[in-house]
Amino acid sequence: MGLKWLKYFKQHTQRIEAWEASKINSLDIKHHGYQLLIIDGHTSHTNIDFVEFCWNYKIIPICLLPYLTYFLQPLDLIIFSVLKRLYLAKVNEYTARGITGINRDYFLRILGEIRPYIYTPELINSAFKAAGLLPFNPN
Repeated sequence: MGLKWLKYFKQHTQRIEAWEASKINSLDIKHHGYQLLIIDGHTSHTNIDFVEFCWNYKIIPICLLPYLTYFLQPLDLIIFSVLKRLYLAKVNEYTARGITGINRDYFLRILGEIRPYIYTPELINSAFKAAGLLPFNPN
């Protein structure tokens, strides 16, 4: 399962954004192909196939210490707390309009409404900062 997810990760995270591409010297492009992957120590992440795939595709896996992932995972520190707060506010708003049962359709609708306010560059950067995992800044 871990290797399957890793292949998905590679496929969907390999592109270089336009603003990054303009900063890359074409002679130095080989140094910009590495990716950092922060993971927990689950056994599906710590087998030879997973590690070899990372090696072959310039993915640097960093395993968080067991029992400390809650304190170190950026999503837990900032993103999920904002998600929980905004989701609860929307549920309360729907309840005030007489919608008392939140089924899958309403859940997805609410998630779609609050998503633009959660996954912003500012919140993501603050989450990494809060976890002490500041995004790499070569300057």
